[in-house]
Amino acid sequence: MLKIKTLLVALCFSIMGLGTFTTNVSAHDSVHFQMNEAEYQSLIEQGYSKKDIFRAKGIAHLAKKDIGDVLDHYQKSGSWEKTAAHFGIDVKKLKAKHKKMKAKHEKMKKFYMENKEEIFAYIAGYSAISQEELRKIQVENSLKTHHLMKAAVIAKLSNSALVDVVNEHKAGKKFYEIAQNRNVKKAEFRKELKRIHSKIKESINS
Repeated sequence: MLKIKTLLVALCFSIMGLGTFTTNVSAHDSVHFQMNEAEYQSLIEQGYSKKDIFRAKGIAHLAKKDIGDVLDHYQKSGSWEKTAAHFGIDVKKLKAKHKKMKAKHEKMKKFYMENKEEIFAYIAGYSAISQEELRKIQVENSLKTHHLMKAAVIAKLSNSALVDVVNEHKAGKKFYEIAQNRNVKKAEFRKELKRIHSKIKESINS
């Protein structure tokens, strides 16, 4: 659930030379920034590069501005650092926030790695299916444990079958899209995910 914020902050650091920016992006990746494909393709047709579009989208999101305004300013200034400063992006605060969020992300990653079996067992019970069936779903769809949990939460909140959510993801849809299409609110999803994490931690520590 930290993925969107972490990616946006990391992106802004890359703009100012404080991190590494991955240029291998596509229109499909744009869902992380809630940019639809039509908007993305329109900007490509206007002559903007993929890298510039995603850099501008990161600043626009954090500054609550239109991406077009950010790109226009960049064209005039020729500097992403100046563009970020123009829109009130504080580099020092971003760096501190990025460091904090990265540490939190690493902690969560470690939690999933060290408690795979406990988490897997909880998801099976939560989804009301056997561990054997859940394992089959995971293996056949090459799902990581945290992806399996996301799918389980969406299925629960939308009163859907877990396998249906997984099949949509396998077909190419991001979990953000699947949740949205099934009328699962972002706040509702995050609240449920947080509740599950707490329950699993309680179970492990008891």
